[in-house]
Amino acid sequence: MKRALADSYMGRAMVYTVLGRDLDAQRNVGQAIEYGYGEDLARKKLDEIKSRR
Repeated sequence: MKRALADSYMGRAMVYTVLGRDLDAQRNVGQAIEYGYGEDLARKKLDEIKSRR
């Protein structure tokens, strides 16, 4: 259950990043990390998305 929540929050963080809503993305990535998503992986994914904007 926690992994599913972490993945859901991370997915939403990635969508918000694509949309340029970085503050909303940071809130969601924080939740993802709390539920067990790897912090380094999360930051790497968001940085990759930001570099393509």
